[in-house]
Amino acid sequence: MSKERHIIGLTGLTNAGKGEIARIMHESHEFEPVSLSTVLKQVAEEHYGTVERGTLERVYKELGEETLAERVVLLASKSENNKVVIDSIRSIKLLDAIKSAFEPDFTFVGVAAPRTERFTRLQDRARLGDPQSWEEFIQLDLLQLGDISSELLGYQVRQCFLRVDIIVRNNSKSITELEQKVVKLLDKLDIK
Repeated sequence: MSKERHIIGLTGLTNAGKGEIARIMHESHEFEPVSLSTVLKQVAEEHYGTVERGTLERVYKELGEETLAERVVLLASKSENNKVVIDSIRSIKLLDAIKSAFEPDFTFVGVAAPRTERFTRLQDRARLGDPQSWEEFIQLDLLQLGDISSELLGYQVRQCFLRVDIIVRNNSKSITELEQKVVKLLDKLDIK
């Protein structure tokens, strides 16, 4: 008898908490994590020796959404775990490819957090290439939402949010509170 399969995809803006939710699901609920960002970072490190934001954007464009989606679907499909969480789905093309590969076992979750809280988190993590000012951060938000276009990227977080099944609001600085929200999410989806 095979176990029921659960594939959860996460979308959201920078520092909304997607990575933290994926980490909690992995460490506390035995989900296999698959991250679009990890795929990009592996290629960037191999080919350019850096994982700075600009390099990741370049790799995104070079790989293309189809190839990126294929790599993510392959990683998730290879997992022997019946529970997989896919982090950082930020375009409709990626969403459609992942969703079609895993329906009806796929649930799409939006992770939302207040802009000021996300900016504070971004400053705290101090990752190379992250926006340094509030103005740069707003521009990144607008880019990821799909409100302004880029030659490099096809972000469509606003459009992705229109297609989520569930939204997790990460309004707190408390990891314990976020862990409780993950438990509620999994209970709502009837995932043990």
